[in-house]
Amino acid sequence: MATQDSLEVRVISATNINPDKIKDLDVYVKVEMRGQVDLVKARTAIGKWQEDGTLRFDERLTLPIPPGAEEIRLKVCKDKKRYPLQSGNAVCNAGIYLRDLLRFVPIEKEFGLFRPTDKTAGGTIKMFFDLKPASASAAADARGKPGEVKTPTERGVAYAPAPAKQIPRPKGEAASTMNDVKAHKTRGVAGTGSGQAGKKKFPLLPLLVVVVGGVIGATQLKDRNMKRK
Repeated sequence: MATQDSLEVRVISATNINPDKIKDLDVYVKVEMRGQVDLVKARTAIGKWQEDGTLRFDERLTLPIPPGAEEIRLKVCKDKKRYPLQSGNAVCNAGIYLRDLLRFVPIEKEFGLFRPTDKTAGGTIKMFFDLKPASASAAADARGKPGEVKTPTERGVAYAPAPAKQIPRPKGEAASTMNDVKAHKTRGVAGTGSGQAGKKKFPLLPLLVVVVGGVIGATQLKDRNMKRK
C-alpha cells in the first residue's frame, strides 16, 4: 500500500467563540480533509475554559492527506453527552485551502471562525500545522524504535572481515610457511616448547671465546718452538 504524506496539527486555543454566553459550553474541535474518495477526520477532547474566557485544547492530531484533498475544515462542535439533540452541531467553523497552507508550514497562526447560521464572525482559533512527508515516516520505520539496535542481517548489509595483521620481517626474506612465520617470531629468543620454533637458541659468545682461545694457544706454542731452535 502506498504511503501518504501526513498533516501534523496542534489545536492550541480558541477565543470569543461563545458570544451568547452559554454557561458551561462543552465543545471540541474537529479537523477534516475530504479527498476524491476518502474523508479523513480527527477530533480533540473537550476544551477547558480559562478565567480570561479562552478555551484551551493543547492537543496534537495527525491526519494522512487523502489524494485530491483541497481544503481543511475546522469545526468547533458541541459535545453529544451534554447536548444529545445537537450532537456534532458546529458552533463556528472555518475553511483553509490546503495548497496555500502547505507553502508556509511549519506555521502557527490564528484563524478567523464564522458562525454557520449567519456567516458572522465567530471568534478565532489558534493552530499549528506541519507536514510529515511519507519518506520521513519510512525512514523513521527503517531506523526502528528509539534505543533499538538492528543487526547487520536485518539491515541487509554484508561486513567484510578485517585484514590480518602483517608480521614485520627483514628485507628480502619471505615467510612462505607457518613454520617460517613461527621461526621468524621466535628468532633470537630462547624457546621452551617442542618443534622447530621451540628449540633453544644458544648465544654465540661462548663459541667466540673458544675460537679466540684456540688461536692464542696455538700462537704461544709456535713461539716456544722457535726459541728452542
